[in-house]
Order: sequence, then structure tokens, then C-alpha cells
Amino acid sequence: MNAERLRGIIDFLLTAEKTAKIQDQIVALRNQLDGLVGNPADQNSQKNVATALAALESSVSSFVEGLSPAQQRNIAEVKAHEYFSTTMVAEITAALTKNGITPAVVQQQVHKLQDGRQKFLDTLRTAQAALNSLGVQIDTLAPGEAEIGFMIPRALFDNNLGEFQKELKVLNSIIRTFHEVSGITPGPIPIRQISTTDPVIFLGMAIKVLIFVSKSIKWCSDTIKATMHIKGIVEAARAAALDKPVIDGLEEQIQKKIDKCVQEKVAEILNQYTGDAARKNELKGPLEKSLNQLLERVANGMTVEIRLLPPAKQADPSGAVAEEAAQFEELKEIAKTLDFPQIPPGQPMLQITREQGED
Repeated sequence: MNAERLRGIIDFLLTAEKTAKIQDQIVALRNQLDGLVGNPADQNSQKNVATALAALESSVSSFVEGLSPAQQRNIAEVKAHEYFSTTMVAEITAALTKNGITPAVVQQQVHKLQDGRQKFLDTLRTAQAALNSLGVQIDTLAPGEAEIGFMIPRALFDNNLGEFQKELKVLNSIIRTFHEVSGITPGPIPIRQISTTDPVIFLGMAIKVLIFVSKSIKWCSDTIKATMHIKGIVEAARAAALDKPVIDGLEEQIQKKIDKCVQEKVAEILNQYTGDAARKNELKGPLEKSLNQLLERVANGMTVEIRLLPPAKQADPSGAVAEEAAQFEELKEIAKTLDFPQIPPGQPMLQITREQGED
């Protein structure tokens, strides 16, 4: 992770805290618990604790439900999960159920949570100020802008500059194919941000193209997940030292299933193509190739993150304005579903195909 990416995650968490006011809700719960400890049998004190806990649960749930899988990974990456998750509330609820007669136990737990979370928030604010003083800024989105980030595992290019260049060339070709099927002439694709350790490259593009790409990435993830159980059978057969023809036959079943899915996806995308009919037939090959290339990379650990800032809301949107707002809403919903498969160790389900002359 580079400094800019860290700054982006910190800014996101502190902005979310300012909006959700989770720490304030924890302090309110602690205050009500302090009153309950002094008089455990008082019904008003019990009711106040229940109300404060419900308010905390509502704030945390609302925040978590709005997170995309990529944002959840970012939160975990900076070790913030325990302070920004529903688990935090569930543990308090479980403690209250278990120790209703002795609320002092829960009081101590909430005091500890409040202190630990406050120290964590202070650390975030200190880090934010330090990065700011060092001139570390992030490339923020303007209203009506969106971008997509591709995390390219180092295993795909063996830490080799030439192989990394090939991966970028493949990515460029894929995106240009989706420009064309979207009916948008591809121009230069701007690089908005590059992060490490595994390179994450954020690219800007038209919202319509981004929707096509994002839906295809979602399809890739779902397709890989749907065939992983067959891969598990293959690995079990290999571990059991079954005959090679048996293992080969099982692997052929994986490829057949994937090939069928690719053909169906190509047909679905081209059915939405509104350009020249002759060009529509010519696009079948490049689109099939692009989908297979995406599948191979998702199967080898590539993930994708979408960032967007919807255009400012208008009182009575119509025409192109309403269409753009709807597109951003659609992209937002897609981003929430981009949950990638956990790639098991061992031989990947799909090998990266290199064209002749690339090596």
C-alpha cells in the first residue's frame, strides 16, 4: 500500500465516522450503562440502555450495509474492522444477554471498547495530519466522475517489468473492446492513480463503458465461483492419485462449462450493441477473447474496485441528466456486489493464455 492509498482509506473512515457518529453512540451507551450499574432493577435505566444500544446498532448497520466488498477489504487492511463492524455491536448485545443481572461486566466491556476505539480514531487523525503536512494528497473525484481500479497480482508478471508491460497491454485491449461494444469511441485511457504492493491501477472512463466492464467483471467472479467446486473435485482426485485420464476428464468439464458461459455472455452483450450490424459480427471474436482474458485473471487473483461520486442531485431531473443519475445508481449497486472468490493454493483453475510471439 502506498501513502496515497493509505490517505484515501483514512479519509474515508474519518468521513464515515463524522457522518455515522458511531463513537458518540458508544459514549451514549456507556453513560446509560453507568446509570444502570447504580440501579440494575430500575426499569427506566434498562429501557435507556436498550434504546442506546438500538441507536448504536442502527448507526453501525447503516454504515456497513453501504460498504462495497472493496471498501470492506480496505477497512480490514488498516485493521479497522473491529471498530467499524456489526461484530462490535453483536458482542455487546451478547454480553448484555449473558450478564443482565450484573451489568457492571458489560459496562467494563463498553468502557474498554470506547477507549480502544477513541485511540484508534486519534491514530487515524494523527496519520491524516502527518500525511497532509508531508503533502500526501489523493486524487479526489469530482461530482459525476467514476473510476475503476484493477489489482494485478505480482504472480501474473513474476515481478518482471516486461511481463508487467504485457499485462497492461492486455488490460488496455480489454477496455478498448468494451468501449466499442458500448458504442463509445475509445480515446486515451487516463491513469488516475497507481498503488503498490500488488499494483492497483485506477483508470477513468465514461460511465457507460464502466458499467459494461463492471458487469463483465461481476460475471467473471460469479463464473469462477460456480466452477470452483468442480476444481475442488479435481484437486481431491489428484490428491487421491487417480488415473490421469480421470483427472483430465474432470478438468475438461471445467473448460466446457466456462466455454459455454463465455458464449452466452458474448451473445448477451452483443444483443445490446446498437452499432453497425457488420461490425457487430466482427466484435464477437475480440469480445470472446476479452472475456476469457478477464476470466483467467480473476481466476488467478485479480480483483477490481470501483469508485464513484454521483452528480449533484437536481430537483426535477430529465433527459440526459436523469439518465446519468440512473447510470451512477446502477454502477453503485454493481460495486456493492463485486465480491471476488478466495483463490485456493495450488494450481489455478485457469492458466494465463499468452499469444504467440508474446514471450
